[in-house]
Amino acid sequence: MPDFPFLSALPVNHHYRALLLDLGGKILRVRIIAGFDDEEASDMARDMLDGRAVELWDGNHLIERFGPAQA
Repeated sequence: MPDFPFLSALPVNHHYRALLLDLGGKILRVRIIAGFDDEEASDMARDMLDGRAVELWDGNHLIERFGPAQA
């Protein structure tokens, strides 16, 4: 049992951002995503696809990569 069981009831702060990548894998644009959880943020990042790759990050943690593989 954790020393502070109430901590598990506190909301988790996520800092999602989507990186739009060019065909060589370089960052073209970064957008902040206000999602409540990974699934919602993933849906929002997937909507940004325009034939290029998009990576979804939460802080320093890669959540998912969408689109074509890097060249």
